[in-house]
Amino acid sequence: MIPSDEEMIIGGNQQYHQLSFALIARLNDERLRRMLRSKICLALNAMRDPDFDDGSTLCKITKDFRERHMNSMGPNAARRFLLYFADYIECVSREAELREQDEILDLASYIIVRRGNSAVRLCFGLIEQALGIDLPQEVVDDSTFMEAYWAALDMVWLPNVLGPVFSHVLMMLIRALPGSNSYDMEQSRGLDGNNILTVLMKEKNINLQAASDNVGAHFKQLMDRYVEARERLPSWGPEIDVDVSRWLAATIRWVRGNLE
Repeated sequence: MIPSDEEMIIGGNQQYHQLSFALIARLNDERLRRMLRSKICLALNAMRDPDFDDGSTLCKITKDFRERHMNSMGPNAARRFLLYFADYIECVSREAELREQDEILDLASYIIVRRGNSAVRLCFGLIEQALGIDLPQEVVDDSTFMEAYWAALDMVWLPNVLGPVFSHVLMMLIRALPGSNSYDMEQSRGLDGNNILTVLMKEKNINLQAASDNVGAHFKQLMDRYVEARERLPSWGPEIDVDVSRWLAATIRWVRGNLE
């Protein structure tokens, strides 16, 4: 039986969790700080070169992932995925450096790093493989498409900093629930500098509840931006337009899944 688009996206979501937590746990641990750069180079080499093999466990994991996913990607999707993979690991490395220096970024800089180290963009790169499509580069280079892209991406990682109480995708106000969100987890592990609530509290000099309200209002803005961008998308022809629509629908399924 051929899986539905939704079933394939659920599978991609599971891959996201494996990438987001398993790799970060291995590469971003303080005790491995001096080994981080060599691990980064190893993973990138294994992902880029199918013949590379140093016999390490990390290399085997990366090569297995490459064989199962990269080999079934179209050329455009495969090229972009490698770029996203490199960006992901660099952002994880950057997060480790910031934590070591006890540095909290400003909001604009934080969003750039968070988009990378959350692994969401990396997993967005798997959507084309899951759907069996290969978007032309001209689509991904389009500014309107990227407005919808970034809005959807931010709506995926943003709810993770708060509790699970959302009144669907158009909610305006979010309440943080103690013990149920990544802020509590990251704070307990000394990782709260990688959380937007900490960034907002420092930059705006506000308390936790005000920061949570800020995030809720921002989520509503992201949803509006996404909807407006989809309405303004240009046409690339009937076949490509269908692929673009399926790709964007997949991203918003992930957003809804987080909220529900």
